[in-house]
Order: sequence, then structure tokens, then C-alpha cells
Amino acid sequence: MYVEPISAKPQAMDVVLAKVHTDEGITGLGEIPPIPPETRETADEIFSFVKTYLGPKLLGEDPFNVDRIWEIMNKTSYCGICAKGIIDIALYDIRGKALKTPVYNLLGGLYKERFPVTLTISWGKPEDMAKRAKAMADIGYRVLRLKVGQPLETDLEVLKAVREQVGQDFGLRVDANQAWSVPKAIRHIKVMEKYDLEFVEQPVAWYDLKGMAEVAKSVDVPITAHESMYTLQDVDNLIKLGGMDIIGVKVYRPGGGLTGTMKVLALAEIMNMPCYLHSAAEAGICTAASAHLVASQYRHFDYIAEMTGLAGCVSELVEKPVKIEGGFAEVPKGPGLGVELDEEAVAKFTRETAVIK
Repeated sequence: MYVEPISAKPQAMDVVLAKVHTDEGITGLGEIPPIPPETRETADEIFSFVKTYLGPKLLGEDPFNVDRIWEIMNKTSYCGICAKGIIDIALYDIRGKALKTPVYNLLGGLYKERFPVTLTISWGKPEDMAKRAKAMADIGYRVLRLKVGQPLETDLEVLKAVREQVGQDFGLRVDANQAWSVPKAIRHIKVMEKYDLEFVEQPVAWYDLKGMAEVAKSVDVPITAHESMYTLQDVDNLIKLGGMDIIGVKVYRPGGGLTGTMKVLALAEIMNMPCYLHSAAEAGICTAASAHLVASQYRHFDYIAEMTGLAGCVSELVEKPVKIEGGFAEVPKGPGLGVELDEEAVAKFTRETAVIK
């Protein structure tokens, strides 16, 4: 096999795509939507890492030899989690296409073809956030994630206004994006508890794992990590410290790709910890990989999946993107990930590409 990384910028966001080609004419697709500092890797860093290090070392490898390929990638560097993840996602696509079966069958089989999802409402005026929440509730969404981290008075006005619009039976979760110190996080979350939150995501700085644990032990609302989880070892350390009550995963982080995500889900089952799926604004390939993961591993997800889909991106990057409608997503049924790139659109937004062969 050989690798073709592509750096693209559709609208305001960067994405890195990968085509992994085989000598039998099968091409697997991977994608990472890097959002620094969350991913800890920029688009340029991911592209360069694949082009300079991973691609050359994987030439001629068999895409079915997953453990061998991961050994090669890990010996290359213990960093570059997202760069490795883009390769891993493409390898699942290749294996599914070669076997003429959807990726969900490689992950355990089809458990749920259509499943509920949620999305995020970003910072804004309380009335604007409440209006959007009401619109989402009206079309079928039953859970929303709200960005917090504005002045406490504003955050409380947001929660009050949104709760009044969507009612008490509607699920609300909040994401602080590392906005608070430990004392401030504890104080703010305690005041927010009356709004019946599902959980609070990443209340303090990503590197402050002990701080995450102190917050988790001091409030009644469950705490989950996001920026704090990059490697599989981060997950282990957070669990040992008591730094999170719920594990959130993406298909490219922590650990890298679907292979890493499946390891996190296995650990969560062993430790009896609840899970949910993170998402970001994506170009369509990651969304498809997320759909296959949830469709196959649905019983492991105790909270509704966050699946943003193509928000913030242009839908033309993939043909027939994952259907997300009325608060529900449907997993693609074709072989592999079940989506293909719109090559004309990719060419339009490509900044740099390389063929490593």
C-alpha cells in the first residue's frame, strides 16, 4: 500500500484527508479535522508527519496487518496520535471495501442502524442560544451541548433561558473548554447544578489531571474530559486519579483511529464507566466513521452521541454524506465507510498534496 495525504481548507476550517492505495486498486479514505489546541496537532503538522514519517515507512505493508502497522507507527513516534488516526481510519475503509462489507461489521456487527444524536450550541447571547435550542428541539433533538465559560451571570442566564424553552425532560450538557481554575469550576458548577445537567466537559486546563479529579470529587454533576485525553495513557491516568466520571471518545482521539477508540471502549466496559461519542465539524469521512462506531457499539454508549456532521464545512467534499436529520443519524450501508470524496470539490479546496510511493 502507499499513502496520499491531502491538506484542504473548506471555508474557515482545516481538514487533512488521506487516501491509502493498494496494489489491487482499492483506496481507503481517512480524515482528521484538526482544531488546535484541542487536537494538539495542526493540519500542517499532521500533513507533514504523514508525508515525511508515516507514509514512507508504510510502503508495501498489508492493510490487514493492523497490529504490525501500529507497531511501525508507534516506533516512529509515540506522538502524532491524529496523524496515525487518519491512517487507521483509511485502513478500516480498505478492509471493508476488500471484504465488500460495511465497517460496522468489522467492529462487531450492526446493533443500531438509526440512532439519536446531539450537537453543540456555541457561545452567544442567552436569548439567541435559547432560540436556537428551541429550534433544535422542535425538529426532534432531545439533547444539546451548550458552550459555557462566559461570565457566570451570563452562563446562568443561558441555562435558565434554554431550560425554559426546551423543558425539564430535555437533556443539557455543558462544555467549558478549560475556562476555569479549580476553585472557580467547583463554584460555577455547583450553581449550575439546579439546571439538571447531564455532565460538564473539560472544566479546567487539559494538563491539570489532579485538578480534574478535585472538581469531579467536589460536585454532583458528572465530569468528562476532552482536551485532557490525547493518548490511551491519558485515559488510564484520568481513571486512576478519578478525574472523570464519563469517558468521551472521538474516532481519531484518544489513542488514534478506530483501533484506539475500540481499546478505550473495552477499557470502559472493564472499569464499568459510561461513555459517549464526541464530534467536531468534519468533512464527512470522520462522520461516517463515527456512525459506524455508534451503530456497532451502541450498547456501550450511555449518553447520546454528539455528531456535528458537516457544520462549518462544505457538503461537497463527500458524495452522499451521512444522513443527519431531526436529531437522528443513519449509518451508511455501502462497503467500507460507505462514503466517497467529491474529487472536484477536494481539488478546489486543496492546499497541498503528496503521493508517497
